[in-house]
Amino acid sequence: MKKKLGLYVTLGAIALVAMAIIIMYLMPVSYLPSMSKPTNITVYQTTSKYGTFSADTSAKTYNEILDAYNKSFQQNFLSAVFAGQTAATSANGELKTTTTKPSYSTYIVLNFDAQKIVVNGHKQNVSVDQVLLQVENTTTFGDVKVYFKQAGTSGTTTYYYMTTLAKQAALYEVITSLTIPE
Repeated sequence: MKKKLGLYVTLGAIALVAMAIIIMYLMPVSYLPSMSKPTNITVYQTTSKYGTFSADTSAKTYNEILDAYNKSFQQNFLSAVFAGQTAATSANGELKTTTTKPSYSTYIVLNFDAQKIVVNGHKQNVSVDQVLLQVENTTTFGDVKVYFKQAGTSGTTTYYYMTTLAKQAALYEVITSLTIPE
């Protein structure tokens, strides 16, 4: 009788551990600052404007880029734990300021109606209307700087930025395989 009870307890514990691992594998972690959907996305390649895509005029390309952008900031919780990259270690809700526009060879600009951003659950007391992100062919999660342009500034433009985590290989593939808009 004790052997059967011990067997049931052991099998129950194994089942609980297996379920916990499956749940952690299926649960996503997002390092993306929370913002509404952009009005359009402008792609720059080798420092020149390549094209602007919106949900109204080029919905397929717009959705492809936006989907790859969103997914580049997500991984499953189990991978994040093993890599030491939980949400608490990525972006701590702290924005830094600069007046220098970042300079990249391949990047995207997401244009928004002016809005406040939410980083790791912390609503920032700043209104922004653009997100600038360098796009590189990275196959593992690593640090990236996300820049936010302050909305409604006259004269000197203020950019806020934060460091977070992203894996951009799929986004890079989408951007570099675009056909030139007519």
